[in-house]
Amino acid sequence: MKARIILWDMDGNGEKWFEENIQAERVELVQRIPSGENNIQLSDDIDLLLIASRVIDSNIVKLLDNVGFHSDRVVFIYEMISWYEKFDLAVFLLKDNPGGMRRLLFWYHECSAKDYCSCKAEELTFIASVDDKVIMPTMMRDGQVWSADEMHLFYKLAHEYYALRDDTPGYFLDLGANIGTTSIYFRKKIDTNVEIIAFEPDERNNKLLQINMLLNGLVGEAYVEAYGLSDRRENKELYYDENNPGGTSLVRNSGGTATEVPLISLDEYFEESGLDDAKIKYIWIDTEGFEPFVVGGAMNILKKRAIPLYMEFNPYWWNKQGLLQTMVDYLREAGYTKYILIQEYMEGREAIWPVDSLVAFKDVGPNRLWDIFLIKGEI
Repeated sequence: MKARIILWDMDGNGEKWFEENIQAERVELVQRIPSGENNIQLSDDIDLLLIASRVIDSNIVKLLDNVGFHSDRVVFIYEMISWYEKFDLAVFLLKDNPGGMRRLLFWYHECSAKDYCSCKAEELTFIASVDDKVIMPTMMRDGQVWSADEMHLFYKLAHEYYALRDDTPGYFLDLGANIGTTSIYFRKKIDTNVEIIAFEPDERNNKLLQINMLLNGLVGEAYVEAYGLSDRRENKELYYDENNPGGTSLVRNSGGTATEVPLISLDEYFEESGLDDAKIKYIWIDTEGFEPFVVGGAMNILKKRAIPLYMEFNPYWWNKQGLLQTMVDYLREAGYTKYILIQEYMEGREAIWPVDSLVAFKDVGPNRLWDIFLIKGEI
């Protein structure tokens, strides 16, 4: 018996994905809706509506539900969790491709009976909570460490705009380290002369970070700190993201558990630790909207050192806290006058923007995120 399917090709890549991943002999493709068209003929005899969209759009799900086409017959084709909710049908329909969705589903199904899951990518091994429905499944599917392309670009730009040498030892600061995918990959695959200083205040993530350092042979070559970073020493509630532990945040409550964690400024950390801030070679910041506080607490270091700085750009949450302009002021005071928008650069548009232009993003929505590479010097 064939499954009756409608393919809504919202992003224009759905037809290609369908051909590569669906067992054609097991389906009857009733309708294909091209990108930009919304005329969908839904009926009770349709088994599945496949939607080619990179995100699970709750508005679409709600709209379909309102017309009686419920979510149990809707799959966002690139999202593992969307397929997993229809596991038996997914196994019936999907091809057994290396790195494909079917194998990913079986991996996740095996993990679901445990508290933790493991993934090997690019000869590195990571352990994470089975709750992680973002980073680990993506690495398992792609066979590539999370943000590997961005890390290689960071390295390239750092050497292009700063006076760095490969044979010079120094620190790689991973501020908001999660389970260590960034710092471990950077140290093992990109610049082997760095020592890692990783900050992760969530107790669960911090333990996994230490385990992953051990699994990848970095014990004794990394400082793993249980602090979060801020512009002062304080305690603050940290909100754990149950579905994406890497999205655990000091500013955004995703509905998970809240725990109080200690925070310290980067300036104070280096003053108290006895470590030499002159050895800082790279800084990578991903603190889920808390970046202005992190930068505010590192001003002494940033003003006196020319350090390549890469960070997640979260304009909605910065602006919501009234800190978007404050962040621009911090960066200018520290000498960072320009930036490269990483996603734009990776698409071939290699523009350099004045840091003041960051405020132009003040009206974007909460799900719009970018990464930026900061450059010191006159415009």
